[in-house]
Amino acid sequence: MPDSEVLVLAPTGRDAAVIAEVLAAGGRAAAVCGSIEELCEASEESAGAAVMAGEALDPPALERLAACLSSQPPWSDLPIILLVGNGSEGEARWRALSTSDALGNVVLLERPMRREALLSAVRVALKARHRQYEIRDLLEQLQQRVQERDELLERERDHADERDGRPEGTRALAHRRRDAVIREDDAG
Repeated sequence: MPDSEVLVLAPTGRDAAVIAEVLAAGGRAAAVCGSIEELCEASEESAGAAVMAGEALDPPALERLAACLSSQPPWSDLPIILLVGNGSEGEARWRALSTSDALGNVVLLERPMRREALLSAVRVALKARHRQYEIRDLLEQLQQRVQERDELLERERDHADERDGRPEGTRALAHRRRDAVIREDDAG
């Protein structure tokens, strides 16, 4: 299932392969991404979560990822598990990212970590993402029902106009005004 696939971006050594192996052993599908661009493209195709090594997020990559995440639909907030090293560099990155809202839904895990910690974080992230997809589906159903209701009301109004002998132009003008107000509300 594509919405449960975990994207992995860890450019140093064998980190990406090891993370993918740990996820596979834990029953999770993983797709290793070679760059931030690849991760952003894959995230648009309904990924479940992303696991990223902190060193993958230099300032240009962080900016690209923030732009990618800001273009998500309103219901979407891709869970990101960010692996940061210990020591002074890891602490500085940890502080900078934990106070930044640019990435949104981020969990920071300090390396080295136990595989159970990674699998637990991924399980929670996928559960949250599954809930987001449920909300998306409910919003789509609601929009469909609103459209069906509007079409039914339109038919009923047309029937009432015919029955009462009102000119067609009167109803059409009222509908154009209503539609303009709805568009203004949707835009704002």
